[in-house]
Amino acid sequence: MEIGKVYSLIDLLNKPYFSTYFEIILGIASIEGPQWHLYRTRAGVRFVNEISFNQGNIVIPESLMDIHDQIHEIVSDLLNLARQTIKDNSILIPLQIFICYYRNGKDVCPMHSHKCRQITLSIGDERDMTVDNHKCKLFNGSVIYLHRNKHGILKENSNVKNRISINLFYTTSSELDGVN
Repeated sequence: MEIGKVYSLIDLLNKPYFSTYFEIILGIASIEGPQWHLYRTRAGVRFVNEISFNQGNIVIPESLMDIHDQIHEIVSDLLNLARQTIKDNSILIPLQIFICYYRNGKDVCPMHSHKCRQITLSIGDERDMTVDNHKCKLFNGSVIYLHRNKHGILKENSNVKNRISINLFYTTSSELDGVN
């Protein structure tokens, strides 16, 4: 995967049934409730949830148990994609998965960067992601790989509906050792 390039997860993995998973996840997620935590920034709001790792195992919170199997398979595949981005013999070290729910074009994620790598899966309506001052169209089932790039989902004045991003944050053993 190239940094900042948008791919289709279904095409990358040859898993056409993922489109059904996306519908299930979006259906569950669009029911606003205790599974979502309101996250406010100066630029706007979005709703979030978090998946963590415990000794390399994926830990899905109780609030997402209705979609456990779908989330688990997707996260496992995102981890496999992350391994493909490592060019040396480093070990993949997953840090966390942040799930963001955007109700409409007014929900945003301001421009920012991370001191780690990131693979983002977009589910639902199309949104533009700005990456290093370039716009990338994220579509249902698209993935994008970032490595310390400045990025964000800015406010849109269109009829954008529900969208979820599943964001895998990770690093490598050589990056932790200060090699990269």
